[in-house]
Amino acid sequence: MLDQLPNTLLQQRKTVQLEANQPLFIQGTKPKFLYFLEEGEVQLTRCGQQGETCTLQRIQQGFLAEASLFAEHYHCDAHCSKKSRLSAFPIKAFRQQLGQDGFYEVWIQLLSKEIKRLRNQGQRLALNSASDRIIHCLQTEGENGVLRLQGSIKEWAAELGLSHETLYRTLHRLQKQKQLEIVKQKTATQLKLTMHCPT
Repeated sequence: MLDQLPNTLLQQRKTVQLEANQPLFIQGTKPKFLYFLEEGEVQLTRCGQQGETCTLQRIQQGFLAEASLFAEHYHCDAHCSKKSRLSAFPIKAFRQQLGQDGFYEVWIQLLSKEIKRLRNQGQRLALNSASDRIIHCLQTEGENGVLRLQGSIKEWAAELGLSHETLYRTLHRLQKQKQLEIVKQKTATQLKLTMHCPT
């Protein structure tokens, strides 16, 4: 994606390096930069009505908090869940470049993909049962019924709007019912979930 940005914009970017659990920005502050995550992981979160933390988005690579480009203040918090490196583009300069050299179309395509992802997430969070949310995630985020998690079960639970205890219990039940197959990959935090469709 960065290679599609205008050179004049690339020349103004700054590199930001943060450690795990370090905040990138706080809800309510005025945006000065638009960030692109190159390495690591950033989570966008917001506090729920009961004080619980709700994960709005986990990003492993790409732009984050795109709405901040035209916002007066951030509507969520962002922190690095892993050691991360980001490119920071001045928002004023980014706005000026949107109408130049076809970059506006590139930006619209990127936003369209993000809207689709967020729509799927909204549909998923509207489902009542934990099992329905898990299966919906497999269907919308996986490929051919297979989903490879990039983070931990706890992080995935937050994305699904579930406690990690509920997610563990539901995964165990679905596996016992042979609706899911869980295969551990190279690390304990990487899982492959395979949905078994009825014949």
